[in-house]
Amino acid sequence: MVAWFNFITFDIIGDLTLGESFDCLKESELHSWVALLCEFLKASMFANIVVRFPWASKVVLPLITPKSLKEARAKHLQNTKERVIARMERKTDRPDFMTNVLKHNDKEVSTFPRH
Repeated sequence: MVAWFNFITFDIIGDLTLGESFDCLKESELHSWVALLCEFLKASMFANIVVRFPWASKVVLPLITPKSLKEARAKHLQNTKERVIARMERKTDRPDFMTNVLKHNDKEVSTFPRH
């Protein structure tokens, strides 16, 4: 039951924010980007712990964060950037959350940081 609740939740979130569903319900599994998001949240937990000790963040965080979580974080950030850029470039008549963001965006798509 929890899995299906997650499937519908992320399908709705994807549709409302980026104008595209993640098809979790259709595929009966979490989309790879959503699964990476969950790993990203785990990595954020380590950062949240270390932020309480700013003097140790540059030394301790890299040591206590598992390599798999670092890799998941990097993949998630890259996927997020790619999806946002794709949505910014896609023209649609159907409004979503990005519609208002783009309406008030003073920068061109080409100036989005592509590190």
